[in-house]
Amino acid sequence: MKTIWITGASSGLGAEISKQAQSKGYRIVKLARSFSTSKMENQNIISVHMDLLDENQVMKTVKYLSEQGLAPDVVINNAGIGIFKTAWDINQQEAEQIFRVNVLGMMALTGAVIPIMKEKQSGHIIQIGSQAGKLATAKASVYAASKHAVIGYSNAIRLELKPFGIAVSTVNPGPIATPFLKQADPSGSYENSIKKWLLDPTKVAERVVRLIETPKREVNLPWWMNVAAKAHAVAPHLFESIAGPFLTKK
Repeated sequence: MKTIWITGASSGLGAEISKQAQSKGYRIVKLARSFSTSKMENQNIISVHMDLLDENQVMKTVKYLSEQGLAPDVVINNAGIGIFKTAWDINQQEAEQIFRVNVLGMMALTGAVIPIMKEKQSGHIIQIGSQAGKLATAKASVYAASKHAVIGYSNAIRLELKPFGIAVSTVNPGPIATPFLKQADPSGSYENSIKKWLLDPTKVAERVVRLIETPKREVNLPWWMNVAAKAHAVAPHLFESIAGPFLTKK
């Protein structure tokens, strides 16, 4: 039975991934700062308090779980935050928080589990990136920068870990109908403006869980957003001239 670790598992996409992975018969370790304590929910699922902002706690949690026979076969780095403001409105504290969770916290956990996977000569790291990491939009400068970093980091460690039998997948979804949007934009204007394009979290989770048995380099959702990102890479000025209204919906 594979042991799956999922960060940001208390709500939203992380909770849905946990639910679907459990239904497939995996042993699930749910990791989240919002869990007040660590407890066994049943024989195959445990929720664990872990704050990605605290590197020492991350290291202690990895050590503790490994000693309990819960070393990960798959780590799904799902935890993330966003704040949708213009570059001149977002303050340094907010920018640092985004990078500490989305990038540095993810790196801390990933770096801590890699030696375990290297020793086993197997493992799988699944990164929840974002289409924002491929095609930035207005009022998401810092968030987009953090997701660019996630994709760049993932592309590098994929090369580093291949000789050890460790796979690295990146999932880049567009906006998902989860509480994340309300936290990133409390006004709700962005969510309302793109409501018809929002992804269903159950379907995104299904694609993520499918990767556990059939690893792929990258999954992009929806497909047409990935086409848009590729078009932007080829002809950025032309693309921005045509798609400007869509890129500034925030």
